[in-house]
Amino acid sequence: MSIPSARRAAASSAVGARSAGSAGGQRRRVPAAAATQAQPTAPSPRAAAALIPSLHLDGVRPITTRRALETYEAAQARVAQQAQADDQFPLALLTSGLLPDVPPSDDLEQRLEAALASLHPATGVTFRFVSKERHLEFTAENDSDGTVSLAQLHHALRRRTPELLPSVLAALETLSVHIEPVFGPRAAEQIADYIWNFDWVHMSLCDEGRLSERASQREILRMARRLGLDHPYSVRDTHPWLYFAPPLDVDALIEALAQLDRTTPWGVALHPLGDLLAALQTCVQRLPDMTDAEVESVIGMCIPTTLYTVSPKAYCTAYEVVNLFFTNHMEGGDDAPIFGLHLTQEPASHQRLVTYLQVHQEGMALLEQISAVLSAANDVCPAVPAPKGRVAGR
Repeated sequence: MSIPSARRAAASSAVGARSAGSAGGQRRRVPAAAATQAQPTAPSPRAAAALIPSLHLDGVRPITTRRALETYEAAQARVAQQAQADDQFPLALLTSGLLPDVPPSDDLEQRLEAALASLHPATGVTFRFVSKERHLEFTAENDSDGTVSLAQLHHALRRRTPELLPSVLAALETLSVHIEPVFGPRAAEQIADYIWNFDWVHMSLCDEGRLSERASQREILRMARRLGLDHPYSVRDTHPWLYFAPPLDVDALIEALAQLDRTTPWGVALHPLGDLLAALQTCVQRLPDMTDAEVESVIGMCIPTTLYTVSPKAYCTAYEVVNLFFTNHMEGGDDAPIFGLHLTQEPASHQRLVTYLQVHQEGMALLEQISAVLSAANDVCPAVPAPKGRVAGR
């Protein structure tokens, strides 16, 4: 039924209703005052029910102004143009001849990741590409591998060369940050200062009524230690102080390793460490320098690939805080890249990526060799005696 037919049907129903009302008025006596006024009548329920489904908009097109249509078409053209512009950077890299050929795919980022996997088939690292408005963003993110205990090596070195192992771990923390981050007690303390910061501890103590809101950091730390709560110095309180003192620089460390006593089994096992650290230092110096914008894309706290501990306990405070940080990172789903590049169509930009991949592959191999040397030296050291009322290793 069309809309005019529905209106005629509704009008006929209304006329029928008024006729029925007049007939009823002849059978009943109505006061004169009321008879002279027009009485409103409700529409018939059946007529309303028949009218509602008959009102539809089949075949009716909304009114669109020419200006709105032109605006929409211009927006669609800009989207298509931007998509084409975003593809120019991945295509330029794929056709540069620096990456191996991979099967064609509609997703250019996936093609690039497949090409990098063929060029650098490394495990424990994830390479990602994201097309931006003016560049192609490349990031590298490492995976967590595990914990290595050097408690026996620490105990063996602590009397004659107590600064040696702390300096080795500090050097690895610095040199590995853009390849496969290595953490020791020094880096674990930074995580503790981030997670168990003074504001968090203070708020917990205030909620329990232990301290006032005006308490100083010294009072917060003293109360946290008394109650056995986690705090920013939890790692420092359970590790020898040399692991937080200024370490030897890499050159002085390499010289100290060269003069290490070779009459002990661990001295012999550590013999290759100096050359490996020197090679790692040279390797890292070849890393491309990141611009300020590239640094901002990777700024943040990274997760460690390897955590070195010196406590004979399996679950020391360094492990606990790093494990908590890693758990929060996985549950939050945030990225933690260790290196980033903004690639353009320039060949020099593509060469920066190739250089990083070469350095990364070489650095991973060196870090693996260093880990093997440290583990072998630790295994030939005597077992750590049980502590007698003091922190092990102090």
